[in-house]
Amino acid sequence: MKLDRNFPILSLRLKSELVDFAVNLFRQEDPDGKSGINWNKLPRYIQAVSQKYFDNHYHNLHHAIDTTNVLAWMLALPVVRKGFPPLHRIMLMTAALVHDVEHPGKDNNWEINIRSNLATKYDNRAVLENHSAQVALGLLADPELNFLDTLPGFVQDDSRKMLHDAVLATDFARHRDFITILEAKLSGSHDFSDPEFLSLVEFSLLKAADISNPGKVFEQAKKWAECVVKEFWAQGKEEKKRNLPVGMLNDQEKVELHAAQAGFIKMQVMDLFVLLSRLDPGFQEVVDALEHNLGKYNKAAEAIRQRREHTKKVAVNQTATSAP
Repeated sequence: MKLDRNFPILSLRLKSELVDFAVNLFRQEDPDGKSGINWNKLPRYIQAVSQKYFDNHYHNLHHAIDTTNVLAWMLALPVVRKGFPPLHRIMLMTAALVHDVEHPGKDNNWEINIRSNLATKYDNRAVLENHSAQVALGLLADPELNFLDTLPGFVQDDSRKMLHDAVLATDFARHRDFITILEAKLSGSHDFSDPEFLSLVEFSLLKAADISNPGKVFEQAKKWAECVVKEFWAQGKEEKKRNLPVGMLNDQEKVELHAAQAGFIKMQVMDLFVLLSRLDPGFQEVVDALEHNLGKYNKAAEAIRQRREHTKKVAVNQTATSAP
């Protein structure tokens, strides 16, 4: 199976298809078994994880498999592949697979604003990321699913910690701080033997894979964007019903898809992939796609803005004409 970050994951309709696709990604990542994991149990773990995803518009099994697929593509880039140990690559792919498990289809602010049990449990910090990490580790505690049981005890402990920390790194509230830290680190030597540098790059790849949809071929990028806004707008409706603060992107009456995606690319996604292109030139492919899609989104957003302005002017003129 050739790695393709643009593979149309949304075309896979059955959960079994998604699970098989994920298993193949993992097997392709570790064909010689150098990671040392238990290959009899990993497919069971993937299957168990798949059952824990809900049928949300966006944060669902399709997004999890897509994130895993994009990450697998990243891990095949020459500099990255040379720098990451085999077991780290497997655990990072596992983090991609589980990073949104049991996501409720509403964000952390929702959990905090409704004062949910999860928000209380995690003290309003990375609420959903903490929950997903705990669900993933809980499944790993099942002897039938523990694909780490062939490894020494201390390696198992380190791998579980890496899984936990990687999932927490996807908390978007920390995104800009993360970018600042990554930029400073990449300005120096790229020493993968430095555990701090290695972890930072690993987590940056997971974060990048998680928000990589805008860098796909435009037709696919837009499909994913439509899934995202459906979930945001559904939350916005609930927030209005409950008189809760409405998230910035959650008000369907104020948010236009093309403009929102253009803003997301400019303010959040582009910076991360530009930084990663300093690490490995292969990331430039995504940067180029982001620039192309940004142009298309901006053009569409401007056309919509002009149509709306024209409609307003016509309405004003008609009102003025019909006035006594």
